[in-house]
Amino acid sequence: FMKTAYQDITAEGQPFTVVPWPSTDIATNAGFDITWTSAYFVFHYETYRQTGDRYYIDMAYDSLVRVFDYYRSLDTNGDYLFTGNVYGDWLGYDNHENKLDRGFLTAPYFYYCGVLLSQMAEETGRDHAELDEYLAHMYDAIQKNDNMGTYFSTETQTANAMALDLGIVPSSQTGDIVQALVEAVKNADTTIRTGVLGTKSMYDALSMANEHKTLLDMTVTPKKCSFGYMLDNGATTLWEYWDKVGETFNSHLTDDVGAYDSQNHTMMGGGLVTWMYNGLGGIAAASAGYRDITFRPGVESGLERVDCSLETVRGTAVSNWSVLDGAFSWEVTVPVNASAEIVIPAEAAEDLTESGRDVFEKDGDGLTYIGRNEDGDCVYAAGSGT
Repeated sequence: FMKTAYQDITAEGQPFTVVPWPSTDIATNAGFDITWTSAYFVFHYETYRQTGDRYYIDMAYDSLVRVFDYYRSLDTNGDYLFTGNVYGDWLGYDNHENKLDRGFLTAPYFYYCGVLLSQMAEETGRDHAELDEYLAHMYDAIQKNDNMGTYFSTETQTANAMALDLGIVPSSQTGDIVQALVEAVKNADTTIRTGVLGTKSMYDALSMANEHKTLLDMTVTPKKCSFGYMLDNGATTLWEYWDKVGETFNSHLTDDVGAYDSQNHTMMGGGLVTWMYNGLGGIAAASAGYRDITFRPGVESGLERVDCSLETVRGTAVSNWSVLDGAFSWEVTVPVNASAEIVIPAEAAEDLTESGRDVFEKDGDGLTYIGRNEDGDCVYAAGSGT
């Protein structure tokens, strides 16, 4: 399928195979919406990251350049802002109630696709100087057009989550934008107002900020617009809508459009599942093919125990942690031929022992103390083993 996708593009670079559906109809509107065809860039970059095999970049790189240049050609006024959008944040409530600037959704996604293309070029020794110059202009244009100081574009979950997740927030403003996102969740009664685009970014952005308690609460709440609501109402798959048949969105569906209520939108759970492994469990690839792995448990969630294992191309990575009666315990397994950065959250980083030996801000058996990071966490380096 992936090979076919990269063969089926026009001479100008417009995709024939369009996400969210495979199609030979070049007139389909999704072909003009970079938020959906961004999958072209994400598929191959993430497959490379998971496997470490540059084949997945090499097979697609020339086609990716053509697709990127096609969308770039649509910037006819030369302002570095491509804002054409078809679906918005599909079936999110803020999108449904017209609280979003759909053009804003497109601009950072196009920028993100360019960043992925640049990173793939770097990983495979290709020149990307001209691309980086164009991306710098795009970044500046987005700042000028959408950076409102304490939020991006609109004070919605989708806009601020995407700004953080897609890399357009200056580091000096990260704290403010994270806070704006947390407040947007609270103002929605700790429910999820995002759709298929924003939900992924919500989980990624809040996980990066270690806002694991916020994520846990909005995930399990029984209120509508949550995964907890789906489960409480008998869901065995991820719905296309946040509500069940007959409510809000679904109430107007007739037989001829009922196909849009698929009850099978697996992409809705991508951010959730990634958070469970990377955020709660605390296992994240720090380089392609898990050559380097970062371990950091999501103790901020308030959970008493998380057991997490991940099958990587180098073997099984394990992160099992618990906080019982105020005592933090953590078992970590680093796969063979991998190196790890072990990050112990500040709130759990006192009176540290490894196999009974004091390792608080000092080396241990197989552990090398690196220092404290910007969050005050204790950071260690480790090789393979448990």
